[in-house]
Order: sequence, then structure tokens, then C-alpha cells
Amino acid sequence: MADFTREALYELVWTDPVRTVAARFGMSDVAFRKHCVRAAVPLPERGYWAKVAAGRKVPKIALPPRAPCASNVIQIGSEPYNWRYDPEAELAKPVPSPPQFQEPIEAVKARVAARVRKVPFIRELAEPLEDIRKLLDEDAKRAERQRTDRWAMSWDKPCSTPASRSDA
Repeated sequence: MADFTREALYELVWTDPVRTVAARFGMSDVAFRKHCVRAAVPLPERGYWAKVAAGRKVPKIALPPRAPCASNVIQIGSEPYNWRYDPEAELAKPVPSPPQFQEPIEAVKARVAARVRKVPFIRELAEPLEDIRKLLDEDAKRAERQRTDRWAMSWDKPCSTPASRSDA
């Protein structure tokens, strides 16, 4: 198992083809790509290495900022599970130094606020939001299945009752 920061993984995939890097870790390129996608590390597009070999200058895709609550450490491979966890030994370890952040918290807050849209306040469900409308429609289908199916299952019960909904 190997631990990488996002920046180190980014440099790794942009210095050698993914297939070559994955072989170093004894895994398939598809498995290695999944680690990169989960960590939001951009990969070279198809044909990138052929263009580089031909001497063409191909731009690298920039590493995007880390998503809020996402880890900066990526573990590649699996660590064998240790059944002998010793809390005393864990507590005896020295206290780690405080983390150093590359981006000020105000910039992170602004980035998150830009991604979150304002949700309108709706008092009644005569015209619900699209996502709520989909849930209500699915619930209506469940209720119909419960009413008409001879072998209706308990997991197919509607999540809300018509009495609790304003559109019924």
C-alpha cells in the first residue's frame, strides 16, 4: 500500500502513462484510474503520450482545488487488516504538528458558496421542486403497486401517505 498526496499523484500520472504507473503498483490501469477519479486528479486524455512522443507540445490539465471535506491523502492498494488494535500504543504516539493549509478558509468558503445555489422556500406542494416532484411521482407508483399487486412487498410501500401530502 502506498500513500500519496493529490499533488504527488498528479505529478505521477503526468510524467508516465497510467498503464506504466499502474504496473509499478501491481494493478490494472482501470483500477489505478479509479483511484485518480475518486481523488479528482485529472488524467491525460487519450493520445497524449503519442503526441508527446511525436514532439508536439500538449498542455497539461490543471489540478483542480480539493473539494471540501475531501482527503488530501490517497491510499493506493490495500492494507492488511490488523485485528490487534492497541489504543494505548496509539495514544502514546507524539501529537502531530498542526496542519498547514495552502488555501485560506475564506477562499474555501467562497468556493463552496459559489457551488451551492439558493433554494426557494415553497409553502405548498401544488408546484413542488423537480426533485420533490420525482419523489412524489415514484411514491404514487408505489401506492398503485400496493393497491393492485397481489403479492405486494413491504419494501414497496409508499414513503408518504396521501393524507400527509397536499397534492393528493
